[in-house]
Amino acid sequence: MLVIPVLIPLNYFDGRGHQLDADGRAAKDHDNAQVTGLDTLAWGNIRPSNAHRYWAHLVISILTIAWVCALFFYEMRAYIEIRQTHLTSADHRSKPSAATILVDSIPEEMCTDSELRKLFNHFPGGVKNIWINRDFSLLLQLIDRRDAIVQQLEVAETTLIRNAHYAHQSRWNRGKAGDWRRLFRGNSKSTGIQGTSGKRPDPREFSSTDCEKDNSSGLREKILKYLADFKGVKTYSLRQEFVQTFYFAFLFIQVFLVVSIASFFTASIKELATNVRGVQQASVVVNILARNLPKASNYFFSYMVLQSFSTSAATLLQVGSLISHYIVAPMFDVSPRDKWSRKMKPHSVKWGSVFPVYTNFACIALIYCIISPLISVFAILTFGLIWLAQRYAILNFYRSDHDTGGVLYPRALNQTFTGVYVMELCLTGLFFMAKDEKANAVCTAHAIIMATALVATVLFQAFLNWRFAPLFRFLPVDLGNDEVTMTGQKKQVKDDFQLRQMVLEDVSNIDERNEVSEDLRTNTINKLSTEFPTTLEEVPINRREILVDEAFKHYALTVRRPIIWIPRDGLHVSKDEIDHCQQISGSIDMCNDGAYLDDYGRVVCHDKPPDFSEFAYVKL
Repeated sequence: MLVIPVLIPLNYFDGRGHQLDADGRAAKDHDNAQVTGLDTLAWGNIRPSNAHRYWAHLVISILTIAWVCALFFYEMRAYIEIRQTHLTSADHRSKPSAATILVDSIPEEMCTDSELRKLFNHFPGGVKNIWINRDFSLLLQLIDRRDAIVQQLEVAETTLIRNAHYAHQSRWNRGKAGDWRRLFRGNSKSTGIQGTSGKRPDPREFSSTDCEKDNSSGLREKILKYLADFKGVKTYSLRQEFVQTFYFAFLFIQVFLVVSIASFFTASIKELATNVRGVQQASVVVNILARNLPKASNYFFSYMVLQSFSTSAATLLQVGSLISHYIVAPMFDVSPRDKWSRKMKPHSVKWGSVFPVYTNFACIALIYCIISPLISVFAILTFGLIWLAQRYAILNFYRSDHDTGGVLYPRALNQTFTGVYVMELCLTGLFFMAKDEKANAVCTAHAIIMATALVATVLFQAFLNWRFAPLFRFLPVDLGNDEVTMTGQKKQVKDDFQLRQMVLEDVSNIDERNEVSEDLRTNTINKLSTEFPTTLEEVPINRREILVDEAFKHYALTVRRPIIWIPRDGLHVSKDEIDHCQQISGSIDMCNDGAYLDDYGRVVCHDKPPDFSEFAYVKL
């Protein structure tokens, strides 16, 4: 906030140009510089006779760098405190992942349970479970093929039941239906028939998360994921770190460097061509390039506004969910499993591809905050809208499939230093090229000070990582003591209690304002109580040990045998199909519980699939 009221007036008043609303045909001054529009608020509008104003730019830049470094230090310290509180909480310590280590490069002769127990039982506490990972690629292919056949069979059976329902209706009732209803039924039946022949597209592939993918999480994310797998990344957390590192590098080069350099030279070519006779010396060319460097920021004004409004609007509107539920679902969802999967599939977010986008915004804002201080206004608008849109979506809408342990946040902070370094380099070069009315270099001292600030920033980042980097992945030994963690546990319980009280007060206020009936509240509580557990503490004690024993077993060893799930109908066609299936083969299970066909021939689900585990969402 200090940059805007100080630097914008200094750049504008008594500058090369004053026409904020000019169309580019401003009068030229003595050095043939043409500054119009938003460029009058930037670095390039300062006249050579006002070169003493660069001291203000130097002071503000030093204060900005100091503020950013101090902010990063306090953010790192707060992050470490929150991370340690979370990792030492009772909820996290009860997870198997909190006490499990990954050991690789084990000799083949030792890849047995008995040999590994002999080796690791010497450690304090011994070993409780050992999971040996093996190559199940061929088995996974068979499982995928089986699931595809099951899906096709469910679609075919559901289509048969629906067609029988339509055929049973009297012609008078069908004729009584409106044209739009008949058209919808015809499209529904034709869509269902598509699943009986050939390979049917999986409707669950058209989920809301896929529909929401834009330039920040599309093909490039998949390519980086495949590169991570090709490199041999073993865990999901390491894969997200790999994606975050290289995706930020890609965004910084593509969005910032390429655009800045292209805009920079595009703005300079016209002036160089116009004054081709006067550019006999290299210093003249350098001065022209230095004067046009701030003009490259004009593109990022519109870029940040567009990104802020589009990102926040898409988050609030959830266009992907609307398309998924109201367009894709009626076209492709036929079987009960399709409809249940679409409703219950969580909206997962991959932070490895989200952090780089916001980090790149921060870098752009830092780089141009001194050269073109108006960028700070757009940066405040961008992050303000994103914060408003994401504050509730993160807690109530998004779901993280895997726990990264919070290692992505400090990496994002370290990547933000890139913006500080580029800002310091640009300012150092601009100070060296600053001239007065006599063409004398008057800002050499400024440049030396800025170069010193660059070195100091590098040393500060090295100190920051030396001080906090070991705590990004490890915990101090003394945090394992109950006495040490008691303060954090009490604070967490207090925060949870306050949050619960706030929620109850909000519910009471809503109940009083809207006069919600007691029956509605009871139904809501009953609905929430039937949700699937997501933590190990919510699992019954007699089932916890079973889940822990299978926590890190390969998917091919724990996957259940699928049950053909079809809807119950009034004609008992589903019952006949179940009996017929049992007569054909005793290895194929078919069930019609939890779904039924209504009077309009629509599949309605009121329970989970028969082969679905209620503990599938428990994070281990």
